[in-house]
Amino acid sequence: MKLLIVLCALLLFGTVTSAVATTFPTVSVGSLSGAPGQTVTVPVTLRTNGARLSALSMDIGFNANYLSIPMNSAKPPKPIAAVIGPAGNDAGKTIVQSLPSSGLLRIGVFDVAGYSAIGDGVVAYVTFTIAAHATTPLTLTNVSDGADPDGYDVVASGVNGVINPLTFTIFDALRALRSAAEIETIEKSDPDFQRLDVGPLSNGLPKMDGKIDLSDVIVLLRLVVGDLNGISW
Repeated sequence: MKLLIVLCALLLFGTVTSAVATTFPTVSVGSLSGAPGQTVTVPVTLRTNGARLSALSMDIGFNANYLSIPMNSAKPPKPIAAVIGPAGNDAGKTIVQSLPSSGLLRIGVFDVAGYSAIGDGVVAYVTFTIAAHATTPLTLTNVSDGADPDGYDVVASGVNGVINPLTFTIFDALRALRSAAEIETIEKSDPDFQRLDVGPLSNGLPKMDGKIDLSDVIVLLRLVVGDLNGISW
């Protein structure tokens, strides 16, 4: 019960009185790329560094002009962007979430009993939709805190993430086609090489194979025309 009170304090106020901590776990928001208009799922990963954590609280900040999160149909709507990850699930945890203000998603990972420690790994996944007009990297800020099985606060280090909107034009697809047809050579040292190596797709994700060929051309053309069906990176 004490842990539940501590978690409520973490969710409402973001901090509670700390016990002396000898280790500092890290909570990292992942970084990935996605096409404008696309929905992406970002992992949140815990590295305990030897600390025992039975609950986590994370404030993830995002630019609401360029990123949005799914909401339910309640009145008022509530966020449903975060789901439990395998490390949280293995420890028997559940997710609670709120939106204290625009562009701030507050997530709690806990269970009522509060005795099981969370191990290293992905504790949660968070879903964002990239706005169609997004063109520059979008930082996901992260302020994290936690509690041990006795209900005492454990200071955690939050690591920010980035969502990078991938924008392509028909000229990108044409350059990839010229490379695939061996009309033009795109050297691996060329910044465009890694950017254009987007195919083939594996389960909707780019499986970069170290070459520019027709699989890249097809994916690029789909991205240019906005055909995102089956593309989920």
